[in-house]
Parts: sequence; structure tokens; C-alpha cells
Amino acid sequence: MRTIDRITTYVAAFGVLLSVVAFGVSTEVGIGALAGATIAIGDWLVTRLVGARLLAAGDRGRTVLSLVLVSKMTLVLGACGAVLWSGRVSALGFVIGISAMVVGVVAGGVHESLAAPTPAAEIPPPVENE
Repeated sequence: MRTIDRITTYVAAFGVLLSVVAFGVSTEVGIGALAGATIAIGDWLVTRLVGARLLAAGDRGRTVLSLVLVSKMTLVLGACGAVLWSGRVSALGFVIGISAMVVGVVAGGVHESLAAPTPAAEIPPPVENE
């Protein structure tokens, strides 16, 4: 499994897991967590898509795609603000849900580093001089 796919799986899994746990606290917190997890997963998927195109693009394309990433961040922050200012979701639940992206990226990265072959296995043994 590619690193980016593993991290995507972890972000989605933690979004679901944290939402289920939050529903265990209360329905209000659970709905907030579900809203936060939805934004987190959507943000990750768009970042992944734009990031892949950014790496493959030329200089002019990188400039445009960088502006797309800045616009995406603005939209995500606006969405977070709108959800929180609406007062319809629990702020605690929302923070729990949106943390799925951070926790998923960290957990996916740690899993990838533990699954990678050790550097010692890749280095041939030293040759002794006779």
C-alpha cells in the first residue's frame, strides 16, 4: 500500500472511530464530531488530490495549484467558522472530529515507518581486507 493511501485510510478510520466515541458521550457531541470528521476527511482528500497534481505540474502549474491550496485552506477555515458560529453543533465534538486528520496523518506515518524495511537490511556487509 502506498503511503498516501495508508494515511487516507487512517484519516477516514479515525474520523469514524472518533465520531462513534463522541456519540458515546452524547448525541450533541457526536453530531459535532461527525461534522468535524466530515470536514477533516474532505480537507484531506482535496489536499491529497491537489498535492499530487502540484508535484507533477510545471512551474506555471505549481503557481496556480499553490493558489488553489491557499483558497482551499480559506474555504476550510470558513466552513469551520460557519459550523461553529451556527451554534448547531458542539464545539467540543467538532474539535474531536476535526482532529481525525491530525491523528490519522500521524498514525499513518508511524505505521508506514514501522512497516518500512530497516536501513541495516539494505546495506551490504563490509568487505574485509586481506
